[in-house]
Amino acid sequence: MNRHGDVPPPGADLPLIAWATIVTKRVREFLPDVSASHRRKIVVWIRGRCEARLDGTRSAWWLHITSTNGAGPGISTHSERHDRFTAEVAASNIVVHFDGRFCRGLSVAPYSEHEYKMLQAKR
Repeated sequence: MNRHGDVPPPGADLPLIAWATIVTKRVREFLPDVSASHRRKIVVWIRGRCEARLDGTRSAWWLHITSTNGAGPGISTHSERHDRFTAEVAASNIVVHFDGRFCRGLSVAPYSEHEYKMLQAKR
């Protein structure tokens, strides 16, 4: 284990579209209905009323995720690191915020619809 816990050292820097392609493929493994588009250095993922927007116009890329499904208020984060690891972390953040059934993470089975409704009722 390194001094940063389980965070691997930086990998090869990826261009914006290659990085976004990794994010899109990973997100669609869990949420196949997510749409993705890009214009210049802005990439947008949409599912229902949820949106994630990657602003790659600066050296530190900003990812803004809005969520309207009870999975949380959304997040805004940035990174100057643009490797496969950060793409996979971004994908997991998008999935969790787009669909609250995945709030336990992507490495375990999502909550069933019934379990998720019970969680929502407790809030």
